[in-house]
Amino acid sequence: MTVPTPGVPGPRAALVVVDVQRGFDDAAYWGRRDNPSCEANIAALLAHWQESGRPVVFVRHDSTTPTSPLHPDRPGNAFKDIVTGTPDLLVRKSVNSSFHGSPDLHAWLQAHDVPELVVCGITTNHCCETTARVGGNLGYRVHFALDATHTFDRTGPDGVTVPAADLSRVTAVNLHGEFATVVPRRSSPLRPADEGRTGRPGRRRLRRPSPQSGPGRGTRGPVRPAVAGAWSTGAMTDPPDPIAGAWPRFTDRCLLRPVRASDLEAMLAYRGDPHVTEHLGHAPLSREEVRDRIDARLAGRDPGSGWIVRGVAIVVDGLCVGDAMLRLQPAPGAGGWQLWIGYALRPEMWGRGLATEVVAELVGIAEDCGLPVRAETFAENRASQRVLEKAGLELVDEVVAEGRRCRVFAAGHPGPPAPAPPVLSR
Repeated sequence: MTVPTPGVPGPRAALVVVDVQRGFDDAAYWGRRDNPSCEANIAALLAHWQESGRPVVFVRHDSTTPTSPLHPDRPGNAFKDIVTGTPDLLVRKSVNSSFHGSPDLHAWLQAHDVPELVVCGITTNHCCETTARVGGNLGYRVHFALDATHTFDRTGPDGVTVPAADLSRVTAVNLHGEFATVVPRRSSPLRPADEGRTGRPGRRRLRRPSPQSGPGRGTRGPVRPAVAGAWSTGAMTDPPDPIAGAWPRFTDRCLLRPVRASDLEAMLAYRGDPHVTEHLGHAPLSREEVRDRIDARLAGRDPGSGWIVRGVAIVVDGLCVGDAMLRLQPAPGAGGWQLWIGYALRPEMWGRGLATEVVAELVGIAEDCGLPVRAETFAENRASQRVLEKAGLELVDEVVAEGRRCRVFAAGHPGPPAPAPPVLSR
């Protein structure tokens, strides 16, 4: 299990983007605002969450006041342009709390095993603060991204107008240590706008020939090269991160994106199926094991070896029907890096050529990174061998692992030399 770090959102934290709607640009209606960097910081958070594969929730306020810019019949009800992409959940509400809308946010978070939230949006002291308070009372670990919110001047019952910036400071005092951890941008681990990213990663489709259709059930876990121990990237020249490019990617029939914490139930359906796992080299996984596997993919490191490892969800018609793994490891005997690829699919997706499309796209990712490719499958798994061959890989070796014969496939040439890892003490 991943141990939470104080003040740092974990790999299953959901970003809740509250009421970032065009109607709030109506200064004549709302008055003077604070924090002109709010939208840029929201965009940065959203891009980071989408890139990392963690769950994203959009919340829209449907005002019941006919004259409000946020009324559903008015153009101001729409999201601002910075709110891009498809969320894991869209909540519509007409009150302050995001937990009192439809669909039920609390029920969705519980069903998807999401233990913590990062709250951003508009306005600081109304819907954002209320969402954080209710979330804290419900037992969630709440991070309040103060500099990714803004509010407006307000006049109190005594006729005194309180500046928006003062109201935001009061919200921070109200929440911090009681309902949430307030995280200002200047000390934030949330990767805000002034740390370099201000928008969503662009989309692109690789211009690769359409592969022929063919069956596929999965490739087994990697036979690790004969290297001693693990290393940290601080002691070596970092290789290219295979998932750092533009996402999502598309084949003719599916979308490929980084895995998300919300993929748990879909992945459990096949990762816990013995008909699937007999081809993967491990026993059927429990819910906890699938969750730990997702956590490792989101963290980007294999817990045992320290190698860079990334997970890719295979999505068809909005459903995660499989996943692939990209593991960056030393090429045996070549002194360079290689990208090991593997995949698993739901049984009903076997024999449709989908695996061939996916593997061909993963090979394209390796080509983009200038890396050779390695994949392995059990000798009796003829279907996956045909998938690898159609995707351009060649049979290069046969080994015995866990008492079973495995066939090793490869493509490309070794990349730049990889420094030898330190020998671990026994």
